[in-house]
Amino acid sequence: MSNNVLTFDEVSFSYKGKKKEKVTPILDQLSLSVQSGEFVSLLGPSGSGKSTIFRLITGLEQPTKGLISLYGEEEMKRLGKVGYMPQQDMLLDWRNILDNAFLPLEINGFTKKDRKEQVLQLLEEFGLKGHEYDYPHQLSGGMRQRVSFLRAMLGGGNLLLLDEPFSALDAVTRLSMQEWLLDQWEKLEKTVVFITHDVDEALFLSDRVFLFSQSPLSTFKEIQVPLPRPRKLEDLLSPELATIKSELLRELRQQVKL
Repeated sequence: MSNNVLTFDEVSFSYKGKKKEKVTPILDQLSLSVQSGEFVSLLGPSGSGKSTIFRLITGLEQPTKGLISLYGEEEMKRLGKVGYMPQQDMLLDWRNILDNAFLPLEINGFTKKDRKEQVLQLLEEFGLKGHEYDYPHQLSGGMRQRVSFLRAMLGGGNLLLLDEPFSALDAVTRLSMQEWLLDQWEKLEKTVVFITHDVDEALFLSDRVFLFSQSPLSTFKEIQVPLPRPRKLEDLLSPELATIKSELLRELRQQVKL
């Protein structure tokens, strides 16, 4: 029996322009799979298809050809079946932190009376105890991203899609959030697909990295990250990883058109 949480089977997708005759192919018979409990990063230049893959997984777009399976079953209606965390935290300024975190449960028909204690407990586990009734503008960038991650976790199943969630943070906060994310991933036993443009981030977080290059995207290079878990940021200094990083940076530089 397959242990795959996500499968693309020869998926093609094209965007149609305003003029019906203009079609932009993005994916061309792309196949990939992600297993339960994995942390997989999608790495590649802008326009290589990363965000399109997320839109297809969430059900915001449908493939032109091919099949997408979630949790071992082909799914046409994928909306609400995965958690999604965007680049910006998208917290609602007029709702306090508890109400922001509760939003996906509210959308799914739960009342605060039903699940308030669960959400309060999770806020405490995420280091947000004492801030439940604060508003987004009162929190630091890292704290806002923790709320956004909790909301994504409450909004879907076992699969979480994280779209460059730390790109707007300063360097020190970003490193801290990467370590925090790994701790939460290991505790929650979720499956994560993570978009990033940062090679160090991809290598530190991931079991596997998918390096995208060609357009339209039909194949990609897969890198197994040879780091044991749990990990420390110092692990990025290992000679083996330095070699992999150098190769990835060289390939990425070749893809960038100046």
